[in-house]
Amino acid sequence: MDNFQNHLPDMTQASGVTGDGPEIFIETYGCQMNVYDSQAITGLLEDNGFHICDNEMAADVILLNTCSVRDLAEHKIISRVGELRHRRRKAELPQPLIGICGCMAERLGKDLRKGPRRVDLVVGVDSYDTLPDVLRGLTADLDHPLKESDRTRVGHRRDAHYVAPPALYPTNNSHLVTIHKGCDYKCTYCIVPYTRGPQSERLPTPSFGKSGTLWPLEAMRSRSSDRM
Repeated sequence: MDNFQNHLPDMTQASGVTGDGPEIFIETYGCQMNVYDSQAITGLLEDNGFHICDNEMAADVILLNTCSVRDLAEHKIISRVGELRHRRRKAELPQPLIGICGCMAERLGKDLRKGPRRVDLVVGVDSYDTLPDVLRGLTADLDHPLKESDRTRVGHRRDAHYVAPPALYPTNNSHLVTIHKGCDYKCTYCIVPYTRGPQSERLPTPSFGKSGTLWPLEAMRSRSSDRM
């Protein structure tokens, strides 16, 4: 059966694409899942010719991968957007495109495109695969700006799963692989079902990439059965 996973780029290998596109700076807030997502976004963008930089003042695009666990976390992001704009003006540098990704994007959606501290794009947790096209649309031809409807990509999909490249991890013979996301329990105190979506699991074999990079699940099962 054809599904979204069949069309994901192979992000289990280090990218062989030379990043000669716009400079992207990614700033991460929140939990370990957000850290993992930022690494997956990095792999996805590098595979599409973008260059990830570590200097916010030199970036053409700044992506804030955000948290919504508390109001304070969201206020911090809005303040950060204003700070980034102010620092560029003070240094007399061109303004960057600023995007909000992650849980805050999913929760607030189009509202982040309004007001004095509005951002240029909003991409939720299940729409990271749209980032390359959105960024190309925003940076390639400024005389024909991207339609407003294309600047906000949110909404949950059970078949959207992302793999962070092992090359981005320290060489400690370990790697995190997400096999589960979201939650179906809508507890009063918890925002996860609304920002991360309904519970869904990744198919076992694709979770472990190609042979030689991450062990296939079948090999792990085989070794386990040998010990029994």
